[in-house]
Amino acid sequence: LSCKNLFSDNKLLEAKDSLEFNISSDSFKLEKLNNYIPINNNLGGFLNSNAKIKGTLEDLDIFMNTEVLDFKFDNLNADKIKGNFIYNNSQLYLKGFNFINQNEMYTVSGSFPINLNFTNIDKNLSELPLDILITGKSNNFNILTSNIDNIEYLDGDISVQLSIGGNYNQPVRNGQLIIRNGILSLLDLNNTINDINGIGILSNNKLVIEQLSANTDISNNNKESFFNNVKNNLINIFNRKDDIESSILNLYGSIDLKSFFKPDYSIILKGKNILIEDTKGNFTGRGNADFTITGKDTIIINGQFEPDPNNFKIISEFNSQDINIIKPKNKTIFKYNLDLPLQNGIKVENSLMDLYMDGYLNLSSFNNEPFKYSGELNI
Repeated sequence: LSCKNLFSDNKLLEAKDSLEFNISSDSFKLEKLNNYIPINNNLGGFLNSNAKIKGTLEDLDIFMNTEVLDFKFDNLNADKIKGNFIYNNSQLYLKGFNFINQNEMYTVSGSFPINLNFTNIDKNLSELPLDILITGKSNNFNILTSNIDNIEYLDGDISVQLSIGGNYNQPVRNGQLIIRNGILSLLDLNNTINDINGIGILSNNKLVIEQLSANTDISNNNKESFFNNVKNNLINIFNRKDDIESSILNLYGSIDLKSFFKPDYSIILKGKNILIEDTKGNFTGRGNADFTITGKDTIIINGQFEPDPNNFKIISEFNSQDINIIKPKNKTIFKYNLDLPLQNGIKVENSLMDLYMDGYLNLSSFNNEPFKYSGELNI
């Protein structure tokens, strides 16, 4: 360390003072850097590295060979990230940088602004350029689904390419997402959505899904006991119509990712002969669906579900006190408004009644409350 004012009455350090250090760290807590990052998302993890630092206090050059364990950035988590950092002129460059989780791996390259200088710590970084490229493959898309309420998991053959430009104030994201043979589990459904295949194109922060197809023919064995699955499968076999069609589920629309951790949805979902078994004990069976999913902080699900009269029944006890409500992981509110035309009749089967009815039924729910029923029915 070269210090001109070491024995003077002036301030000890000046911006032009130079230094050169070799540093190694073992399990350094990254949360200590949060005060130097101009965004609200908390950084965490344990840093192991060997670094060389040289230059002046106002203009440092840093090279780090790095490994971070238990990495965290907001809701984004990794078992390990590993690569090289190069810091120069308030930009942190990533070289050969790998983001590793069980069953997923992403490679990150590029640079982003950060202030690691000893002087001018209030330097405004919000308008300095971002230039990041992320590519990777995954068998369970935790890097995205960990930030979306109501998704338990998304498995499959998934590949992603994402570029981030602009700046912290106005990041610009582009890329594409491809999923093959996917399986999606939602917290509100007892069955999974299977054979998901589709491509999403991300352009200027908007993810456009031109066509995504799936089916719902298989229940989620992870959510029910073995004996319940055997019972339900036998019921489906003996109640099944001879000419029953396979389910078809199509989704298209867009997701605005301008606020990446709070997506804004504008999606249309259409299904033919789809299977739904909700986790709150309201209904089970097949039918045709036509839904819209819109919103950001409050996600509104509107639409119509036309039940198959020979393969759909309501099993709700119509008693909200008996239902174990699933709490959302974050603060997103879900609002449901679903119409069920029952011209051909459906079955109601619970501890109080066992009957068929037709007419019209509306199901509504707000903020993850139990469904409320209204309409006109003939019993």
